[in-house]
Amino acid sequence: MFYVYYIYMESKAFYKSIKKHNLKENYIGSALARKYKANLHFNSSENLSKWDYLLYSLDDSWLCSCEQKEDNVCASEDDNLCFELFTFNQDGTKRLGAINKTKAKYIIYVITKMKLILSLDTKKIKDLIALHQSEGVLKTYVPNNFDAWRAKHDTAPTECALMNYNDVVLAAQSSVFHYNDLNINSIIYNGF
Repeated sequence: MFYVYYIYMESKAFYKSIKKHNLKENYIGSALARKYKANLHFNSSENLSKWDYLLYSLDDSWLCSCEQKEDNVCASEDDNLCFELFTFNQDGTKRLGAINKTKAKYIIYVITKMKLILSLDTKKIKDLIALHQSEGVLKTYVPNNFDAWRAKHDTAPTECALMNYNDVVLAAQSSVFHYNDLNINSIIYNGF
């Protein structure tokens, strides 16, 4: 009976985490739509890994797909940004991670501690990762203990590319917004 309760709590925590993530996507996606005077459409297809939402303008004839990611670790421009290369299955094998399977044109990278939102060109991020890999200088992170990771985060462990903040911002020709630029109340956002 205790084991079933433990599984239930993990599932409950996971669904709570997913709900928070969806609310953040709504919040950020809406703020970006206001900024760009655009319409917003969330991915309701069966393949949610392709993109999270679309921003588009019928009047100005443009559309862009966005994949949103949140970073709760990066605290300064000297830190690294993390891009998920692979996700580890329960049996230790790995499958493509978010950066490798997304079809989104832009990664909307929310840096909570810096109160920044980066709009990054996905292809340029992938190219930068490939360049670092080919030169043998790509830094990666893989958790040492997968069971501890699952217990703490209630998600599958990942292998991430660690990329310097400044390198990413320059290479991706990104737009950088402070929460205030998008009229995002950081107290409310951090309260999710």
